[in-house]
Amino acid sequence: PARSLAHFHGYAGLLVLFLYTTLELKAFLYWGLASFKGGGVSVLWALYAMSFVGFGIWKNLKGLRLTGLLLFAVVVGKVFFVDLGQTPMIYRALAFLLVGAALLIGAFAYMKAAPKFQRKEEG
Repeated sequence: PARSLAHFHGYAGLLVLFLYTTLELKAFLYWGLASFKGGGVSVLWALYAMSFVGFGIWKNLKGLRLTGLLLFAVVVGKVFFVDLGQTPMIYRALAFLLVGAALLIGAFAYMKAAPKFQRKEEG
């Protein structure tokens, strides 16, 4: 019970940190770079997603890995459907290429590390 309570508090702390840094970044960008507010939040969320997946692979935490992958999906949807809504076509194409490359690199790293956490779940 103590271990599950520790996991609960750890994930709750990460959620509070995620929400706090998102709100702080939005406030900072509102006063400094208002035109980059949406993109800045997407970048922050992508950094969180990468760190969740990376730490989940390193420490073999399935919940953290899945949370990171879900956050990646949210970021990709946000970038394509919200952030790029009014941008010129060349920037959309560049964004598609960069996000695609990042997803390929992430998928390769995830597949490379998959045997590590699959053995742990089986054993």
